[in-house]
Amino acid sequence: MQLSPRLVLALHGLEALHPRISDEIVCLFRHEFEPIVQSAGRSLTISLRPTTNGDLDLLFDARADFRPVRKCGFVILGEASGAVMIEAHRALAGCTTDPRTQRILRRRVLTYDVLLGRALFNTAMHELGHIVAALPDISDPGNYMVSGDPPVPMRTRSGRREFSAGPKRFTEEQRRRMVEQIQLGTWLYGGED
Repeated sequence: MQLSPRLVLALHGLEALHPRISDEIVCLFRHEFEPIVQSAGRSLTISLRPTTNGDLDLLFDARADFRPVRKCGFVILGEASGAVMIEAHRALAGCTTDPRTQRILRRRVLTYDVLLGRALFNTAMHELGHIVAALPDISDPGNYMVSGDPPVPMRTRSGRREFSAGPKRFTEEQRRRMVEQIQLGTWLYGGED
């Protein structure tokens, strides 16, 4: 069977988002994922039609609401099945202690469309790393495969914004593995979150 020169990435559920956010996500896929696909000798087609299945499918799930067990604890933002939890992203918060009352103040982090769009995209790329090349989670906050809570110095509101919505990249080895699997047209689904 001959591999199609076109890779179809189907993005399901973006209609639940404001058009500015979904446009930002599509733009980021064009800017950051398309060069990887082109390095594999294929072209990228992005489908937003809810009934179209692609070679790769991602579901931006507005129904699932994964909230942290503790008020400011870790929350699952996506699954290697290709799901990206919209409400979990919206609920991300930075916590500080009020110096006068000693009460914990919880402040949402992704309060602007561009921040939410970038954070959703970062999670989607993380999940694609698992699906396509079985890339493992790592602790580098500047890498798409980062997982877990941010390091202590980044647990401020601005630090959490940077951790979730800051620019990320794949290492050369990760990128090589992604390109190789896209060339083969087989996905290694890593089974991690």
